[in-house]
Amino acid sequence: MGNYTLSDLCEVGMPILMRMLLEATSKGETVTYGDVQRRIEQTVGGRFSSLGSEQIGHVAGSLMDKILEVYPKNPPPPINALVINKTKKLPGI
Repeated sequence: MGNYTLSDLCEVGMPILMRMLLEATSKGETVTYGDVQRRIEQTVGGRFSSLGSEQIGHVAGSLMDKILEVYPKNPPPPINALVINKTKKLPGI
């Protein structure tokens, strides 16, 4: 991992991931861990330039945690399941 904490990564990555998921779902497309990794690196670069795709699960999980904080009584489907492994086409790495 680069010069950042997972907390830093999640804080920066959650809004990026949310935009990506909204865009992808409106087009009926998928988002892979590698897609998210590249977008975070392109958007903020710098200390996140050594980001590993295996760390994206933390971003997706944190995003879902935030959504559940807002909608605790009527939770939406697990949004983090929309991020898939490119090879297996399944959530999780």
